[in-house]
Amino acid sequence: MKKTTIALKLCTIFMIFLILTMPISYALSIKPETIKAEVDKSKPISTISWETDDLSSGIVRYGKSTESISTIPETGEYKQSHSVVLNDLEYGQKYY
Repeated sequence: MKKTTIALKLCTIFMIFLILTMPISYALSIKPETIKAEVDKSKPISTISWETDDLSSGIVRYGKSTESISTIPETGEYKQSHSVVLNDLEYGQKYY
């Protein structure tokens, strides 16, 4: 076989390897050390904020029970300082 054919096959194998393993590395989650919730008893809202070491997008999942969880996405941009506002909360209600 020619050297160029061998090099092309090796390059192809390497590219397939990269494509197959890339989604695994990006699927890892980033867990913040501290999550802060600001609650104003006079308003039915709460602001959830957190910091991450790496640039990322974020979501908050919450609900009145573990069976009724809602997902609130943050803006699509990647950043280290995150916050999400939860609306229509009930004072005294336990949320998960």
